[in-house]
Amino acid sequence: MPVVITRAKNDSQSFAELLLKASVKAEDLFYFPCLDFVNPDDDFKALDEAIRKNQEFDWLVFLSKRAADSFFSRVLDLGGHFFHLAQHLKIAVVGPATKEFIENNVNFPVDFIPGEFNSDSFAKEFKLKCTDDSNYLNPLKLLLPRTSIADDKLIEDLEESKKIEVAQVDAYKTVKPNVSDDLTEKLKSLFAKMKASEKSLKLSFTSSQCVRNFFETVNNNFDLKEFIGNIEFYSIGPKVTATLGEEIYKIVSEPDFKLTIFQSQESTLESLVEKIIESQSLPV
Repeated sequence: MPVVITRAKNDSQSFAELLLKASVKAEDLFYFPCLDFVNPDDDFKALDEAIRKNQEFDWLVFLSKRAADSFFSRVLDLGGHFFHLAQHLKIAVVGPATKEFIENNVNFPVDFIPGEFNSDSFAKEFKLKCTDDSNYLNPLKLLLPRTSIADDKLIEDLEESKKIEVAQVDAYKTVKPNVSDDLTEKLKSLFAKMKASEKSLKLSFTSSQCVRNFFETVNNNFDLKEFIGNIEFYSIGPKVTATLGEEIYKIVSEPDFKLTIFQSQESTLESLVEKIIESQSLPV
C-alpha cells in the first residue's frame, strides 16, 4: 500500500509513525516535499514588536504547532521567559497537536480548543463561548501569529460581530522547496508502476499550499493526467479538499470524470491515517 507524503521526511515524523503503527510498511512511504518553512520577510520584526506589547492583548491564537513554536522561541530569543508574558493572557488553539505542544513543551494552559479542529469551527465556537455583551464597547484583542500566506477568512469571521479585534503577525513563511529532478523522476516511475499493475497509489495532503505546490512541481515535469485513474487522493480537511478539487479539474476536463477525494473526519493526522487505512480496499 504505497503512500505518498507531500512533506519532507524530517517534517513528517508524526505522520509516518502513525502510518507505521497502522501497518503501513516503511518501504511503502514515499516522501515528496511540497512545503518548506523559512523566516518571515521582515525577519520577525512584527512578531517581536507584538511580543513586547503582549500585555495589550487578551488572547494568543495559534493555528498550528509551528506558529506556537515560532512565537515562544522568539520570546526566549528576545531575552525573556515564558512567565514574562502578561498574566491575563489566554491561549486558544485549533487542534490537539498544538494544544499538546503548548501544555507539555511550554507548560502553559490552553484555555480554548474547538470541538471540531478547523478554522471555521474555531471562529464559530470562539465567538459563542468567549465573548459576551460586555465586550461590545471594549472588543477582545487577539494576537494571531501565523504563516505569511494565510487567507483572511478566519480574521473576517472573528471580527464580524465587532466584539473581536485581531492583530495578525507573520511568525514564519511557507515556500515551495526545490525538488530534485531525480526525486521527481522516481515519483513518475512510482505512478507508472502502479498504473501497470492496475493498483492505486495513495496521495496525501495536509495543507492547501502543499496541494498547489505539488501540482505546480509535477505539472512542470510530467503529465499527471496519464496516471490520474490510479491515484487515491487523501485530504486532511474541507479546505484542502476544495483546493484538491480545483487543481485536479485543471488537468482533467472529461465530462464523465468522477473525482473521489477521501477526506478525514477530523483535521488531524490521526484521522487522516484512519481514512487512509479504512479506504484501502475502496475504488478511486
